[in-house]
Amino acid sequence: MFSYRVDDEISLVLPRVIDAQSVFELIKKNEAYLAEWLPWPRQLDSVAAEADIFREQLRLFADGRSLNLLLWFHGEIVGCLSLNTIHAETQSADIGYWLAQDKQGYGIMHRSLLALFEISFGEYGLEKLMIAAATGNQPSNAVIRHAGFHFDGVNRRAEKLERGWVDHNWYSLLKSEWLELATAVHDESRKN
Repeated sequence: MFSYRVDDEISLVLPRVIDAQSVFELIKKNEAYLAEWLPWPRQLDSVAAEADIFREQLRLFADGRSLNLLLWFHGEIVGCLSLNTIHAETQSADIGYWLAQDKQGYGIMHRSLLALFEISFGEYGLEKLMIAAATGNQPSNAVIRHAGFHFDGVNRRAEKLERGWVDHNWYSLLKSEWLELATAVHDESRKN
């Protein structure tokens, strides 16, 4: 089982079929909150459907086409972080994530994103990461900016949600930019 320890509180773990029940319950508990910014939470209708999604994610992982990870915080699943699609020809990937509403404010997603950078640029040898967030989703946009992504522009009417069409802010992070950020953080920590 792939597991990446972020720190003493957080681990990134490949989904296992036995986790489908816990993840399904977490999604249903947070359904209204997640559906505000994501199109799929209300469409998920059973534990079996979640298990099928995990099987497909593991198949795509084995093929080197995606990396979907469960976020574990203090021993419980609290969300998901993924390289939704790995584009081998351009050495790039697009990121997706979601986090339970009651687990926000602990820096979980920020720390997890930094770990995903290590995996993406270090282990996978990618050159570019991309991420999008609805323009009105201020918490998600703040996480993305704080992680060091470059704002690339707005994709108008990018996605249809329950309330209608939303625009997306598009961001990217190049390996060279990540290396500069990592060096600056390392240098700052050595000073302290």
